[in-house]
Amino acid sequence: MTFSQQLAFLRKLWVPVVVLILFLLCSFVQTFGINSWLPEIYSRHGFRMIRSFQFTMVIFIATPFAHLVAIWLQNRVNRKWALFILTTGGTIFFILCGFAFEFRWPVAVLIGFQIVQTLFAQGIPSILATLSSETFPTPVRTLGTGFVSGMGQLNFSVPIR
Repeated sequence: MTFSQQLAFLRKLWVPVVVLILFLLCSFVQTFGINSWLPEIYSRHGFRMIRSFQFTMVIFIATPFAHLVAIWLQNRVNRKWALFILTTGGTIFFILCGFAFEFRWPVAVLIGFQIVQTLFAQGIPSILATLSSETFPTPVRTLGTGFVSGMGQLNFSVPIR
């Protein structure tokens, strides 16, 4: 199959392509946005920078386990439902983490909310990779998944001014 035939075939699937790109883009903005600013957020709330990095390191320890949770969940329920559960849980704990900062709840609660949010949110790309490869038929699978992945991460390759 030629490249132009693959593109024509991919055009028929434009709705799932756009949805997957938007979902991946939002997931990366949320995940990398909060994680890259987390030490600064802690230091603005009165913690020393060393302590802020310690908190962030403790939170990042949950990341490999998040992928294991995502693998386990997508083998138990439909992938779309697993994605829904992870995004909903991540959103709830993201909001609770914000409330914990705003209302100055204890640090253990704040870190706990962020760890649980990481367990939910960091597993989303694992499920999206599987779901996007299942969405496209075999002749255009690599082109479709590569396009979705590239466009979904485009926001990090464009410098912000």
